[in-house]
Amino acid sequence: MINRICQSVILFFNRPLKVLALCAVFAFLVLVVDGSLLQLWGLHRKQGRIDQKIDKYRTDIKKLQSELNLARQPEFVAKKARDRFDLVNKDEIVFVFPDR
Repeated sequence: MINRICQSVILFFNRPLKVLALCAVFAFLVLVVDGSLLQLWGLHRKQGRIDQKIDKYRTDIKKLQSELNLARQPEFVAKKARDRFDLVNKDEIVFVFPDR
């Protein structure tokens, strides 16, 4: 009986494609059971989300840089101050309407 099992094992190992298939199945099972494959997939998904955030932050930075360039102009600062604090120039007339 043992002789027969040994002969079967020797015959199996003399066929390289079967050995390669067995090794591939074994490697796949080890990766799945270990969790490395799932962890790799999760990291790939996280990388996608991080790349999206980076793109969003880059567009936000460009927008803020353009606003910063505008803020260096005195006309822009004056307009923002007038809009935010309801300021007026000396020669302007202000109409105040009561709420009903």
